[in-house]
Amino acid sequence: MGPNDTQQFRRDDTQELPLTVAIKHTRRVAIGILGGALIVAGLLLIPLPGPFTLPLLFAGLTVLSWEFKWAKRTLFQVRRRFAAIKARRANRSRS
Repeated sequence: MGPNDTQQFRRDDTQELPLTVAIKHTRRVAIGILGGALIVAGLLLIPLPGPFTLPLLFAGLTVLSWEFKWAKRTLFQVRRRFAAIKARRANRSRS
């Protein structure tokens, strides 16, 4: 057994254990299902009166943004647009 023989027992840093990969995939799927369910629930509540639609849509996007970059970008854009609308309404009420 030479000095190079011990290198074969070292784990490569770029290689993940199968259990870790399975946990990551399971977490991603669970977050996708939960976020998607919140968004669908928010969309189904659109015809009903009440303030429940927007919070559910925001919650769904927030949950999805934990794992998906597209959801994070979308949530950022939605927050920015709502801030602009809120600022315009505040300026309009002062006039």
